[in-house]
Amino acid sequence: MLPWVLLLPLLAPALFGQAPLPDATLEKPRTNLVIRVQGATRDWEVMPLAIKKGGTTIASTANDFRLERDKWERTGAPKRYRLDKWRKVFNDFTDTAPQAQGAFFEFQARAPRTPTLAGVVEERTSGRSTYFRVPCEKVKVIGYPQTWVNIYESYVGQFEGDQRRLAVKAWEEANRILIENADQVASGFSAEERNDFAEFYQKQFVYVRDRNPQLATIYQELAEYHRQRGNLDAELSTYLDGIENKVPSPQLEEFNLNVGRIFVMRLQLYRQALPYLLASRAFSEARILAARCHIELGELDKAREALKGLLAAIASGAADLVLELTPENETGRANLLLARVEFSEASYGAAEATIKLIPPASASWQEGQLLFAAMLTQRGLRDDFQKVKETLDPLPKMAEAKRLTSTKSTDPNLVYPYDPAMCEALVLYAQTDAQFRQPIETGDRPPVKPSDAVLRMLEVAKATDPLSAEPYLAEGRLKQRLGDFPGALEAYLAGLVIDPRNVRLNYAVAALRYKAGVVSEAKDLASRCLRQNPRFHPALVLLGEIALSDLDRLRDDLMQRRAAGEKVAFESELLGPLKEATAFFQGALEVQPAQPDVKLTLASLYLQLADITPATMNVKADAEDVRRAYLVKARDLAGELMAAVRKLGERPGVDEQATASEIAATPTPACFNVYAAACYAMGEFAQARGALEEHLAILRGPNARKHFASNRVLSEYRSSEHVKYAERWLAAIRANERQYVEREEFDGEFKPEFYGQWNIVSAPKPDLSFMKSAGAGIRNGKLTIGLAGQKEGFVVSRLSVPKNYATLTRFSARFDKRGEQLFHRGISLTKLSSNTGKPGLAPVNCVMLGIDPQGQVFWQVRRFKLDDQARQEEVVAGDLIDVRRYNGPLDKDAALTLALVRRLSADRSSLVFVAVINGYEVELPLPEGLDDVRRNDLEDKSIQIDCGFFVWALSDVAGEFSVDSAQFVFDSGLGKPE
Repeated sequence: MLPWVLLLPLLAPALFGQAPLPDATLEKPRTNLVIRVQGATRDWEVMPLAIKKGGTTIASTANDFRLERDKWERTGAPKRYRLDKWRKVFNDFTDTAPQAQGAFFEFQARAPRTPTLAGVVEERTSGRSTYFRVPCEKVKVIGYPQTWVNIYESYVGQFEGDQRRLAVKAWEEANRILIENADQVASGFSAEERNDFAEFYQKQFVYVRDRNPQLATIYQELAEYHRQRGNLDAELSTYLDGIENKVPSPQLEEFNLNVGRIFVMRLQLYRQALPYLLASRAFSEARILAARCHIELGELDKAREALKGLLAAIASGAADLVLELTPENETGRANLLLARVEFSEASYGAAEATIKLIPPASASWQEGQLLFAAMLTQRGLRDDFQKVKETLDPLPKMAEAKRLTSTKSTDPNLVYPYDPAMCEALVLYAQTDAQFRQPIETGDRPPVKPSDAVLRMLEVAKATDPLSAEPYLAEGRLKQRLGDFPGALEAYLAGLVIDPRNVRLNYAVAALRYKAGVVSEAKDLASRCLRQNPRFHPALVLLGEIALSDLDRLRDDLMQRRAAGEKVAFESELLGPLKEATAFFQGALEVQPAQPDVKLTLASLYLQLADITPATMNVKADAEDVRRAYLVKARDLAGELMAAVRKLGERPGVDEQATASEIAATPTPACFNVYAAACYAMGEFAQARGALEEHLAILRGPNARKHFASNRVLSEYRSSEHVKYAERWLAAIRANERQYVEREEFDGEFKPEFYGQWNIVSAPKPDLSFMKSAGAGIRNGKLTIGLAGQKEGFVVSRLSVPKNYATLTRFSARFDKRGEQLFHRGISLTKLSSNTGKPGLAPVNCVMLGIDPQGQVFWQVRRFKLDDQARQEEVVAGDLIDVRRYNGPLDKDAALTLALVRRLSADRSSLVFVAVINGYEVELPLPEGLDDVRRNDLEDKSIQIDCGFFVWALSDVAGEFSVDSAQFVFDSGLGKPE
């Protein structure tokens, strides 16, 4: 009681010294003057015209009785009457005033329209107007025209000091219904009057505050006034003024907390809230709000630190911590928020451990159990769905929920409660059904019908919380899993009607649209997800996949433009979209690192960037640094996945109950390929070979199954391109280690008809104009091959050099440019044998790779029949090579490298020929009938191979092409077992 006893002397002058509050039914706005005339039975409402005395006009509407008033800007209605002149005249010349004797008051009547009082009131006319006249000594003014502004200004204005604040509070309390005017009655406040009164109200507090700026109660009362009226800006400004004026503690900390709370709860300005919450960290509420800010800002480590600090302070009973709730409830809500942080990062173990720390008596306990069930549902391990049931079944909500689901929806007595927690529990319980967790292969068959029990649960969930979109999300996922894609989309869209900003619903629609090929809409929806939640990593992954598909379309478009003759900066145009795709996948991994597929894709993108980026840079040294940096990133990311794959092999056992979540979380050995590619590009050949060998050893070893989520995944992987890649490149690396290289740089002195080690092939005979052109021969470090004017159309001319058939694996040549010649030209590998019945070596067949007059790359296989003079060689196979296979079309002025590679097939039974165009490999599709070309006859000592250049043209066509260098690669183990 002591505080009240001390407070009474302070309040007494203010509370008990005030004038009585006017009756709200009497003091109301009016537009007329109210007078009382002696002898009249009622008061009259009039408008003054004049006061006259002895032939003199004392006041008239031309001067003192002019109606002066302020107006509202929007409506033009009176805001405030200014009647000081009226008051002075009436005070001096009416009622008992000495000057009233002999004076008369003239007026227009308003109510009643025709006042009568015998011997007192005189009715007069002036033109068409009627007015009335009474002796001034008979008149007493009862009320002047007034607005609500006049009324409250008049009432409050009679007080001084802190009494003004108390007066305006008292007047507001007495007239609150009229001020709020919820029914918009004419006698109540208009919107303009309400706003003006709020400003007037605040000024009375400011009046007091300016005289005592550190008086905290002034700010508290004013802020509360604005809060009750929903004036957020004014409430916030009031607290900020108190902080700026340094009100004393603990109110200063409370004001900082209130500002922080407004920023968080009502304005969602999380970054701006943090300084105020830090200044009020003595309150548990401030620490909770600060943790929420860090969560919204994606600063999860800071949120975790703040919550753990709060929990430690609660546990130690820190004396300087002011609790908003009981210790149990504070502990509960802090642990619940901390569990949400762990859950958001898929730290399921930490989240589960934190949920267990929520006290059962805490108000947060049931919410914690629902969060645990949601975590189990998302994690999706084999035992998790049973654990969801075990978690939800004991909750009081579930008993009622099951009763509702077991009641037919047509029951007239069925009433659904509004219960968001029950809705959440039902949605989670529904997802324990086998249809949600067992993949159903629908193929071309009709969609599988959803379980009636599941649909009933979701129906009740919708009824218990009509504002929740979660039941629609669950229904859509179920129908999508069962192959009913239109039904899934319908459910998702119905959910978006309820919650258009729901991130997961927008993503679900985006994913469906993307699969349906509606890429632009999918991209817009995924972007909308990130606007709502920049850390929603599935949307980042989807945008990355869309960017990759856009990149493929861009490549095709660039090739078509180049084919049409447009000069295209291929690498420069691809670089931006490639970096965009990379950024999306990087962002997804920053949010959720446990995504092996995304990590592998990102590592592969780094390899592409290492290939493309340097071509867009001018400084060679910088380009090499950038290239190496991307290769290191690719290698390191792949290395992380390799470590995870090795760890899988250490598992004590496996079974075939892997869920979709487990399969998605299990990396495959494809990461060894990316690691090997990065190492090889950096010159780390031994590491590349080791990675490929380990990759294949895992697949061929006794513990192969341990490295995969299921036998089905292992079986599919064994037939995948990843394995073929590893086998092919391991063979190539091993071959490289056995290989030696010969290079031809075409050095030496030029001599007519001297071509160094190269010879003109005489069988079949060349065209008579072959090597007769002016520049033909070796000079200036180039071999120039030419026609002086083709004598016989389509006759092929060749220049070749013999090499060892058993070991030659690659023949390549660098042309100084593609050129625009009107003849076919290129390189060839010709098989010669001494067992043809001809003396010496005779050609058997020839594999050719070249450029046609249109600048397109083609390949051919020819057989030789030297006995047939009319047709000594014939084309038995060949085609154009798709420009997309070698990043074409080729620039006519750019250098061109062509190569033909021979390698053994996987079963080593036949030869495979590979064309290489500027580094792009294309395996030639040799048809089955070419046994003489494909046969593995590398051990046949009677066979030789010629590496050469060829040219043919129409009659009279002339021209030349030049070769800068040639290279021959030999593999001593080409035909031997691995």
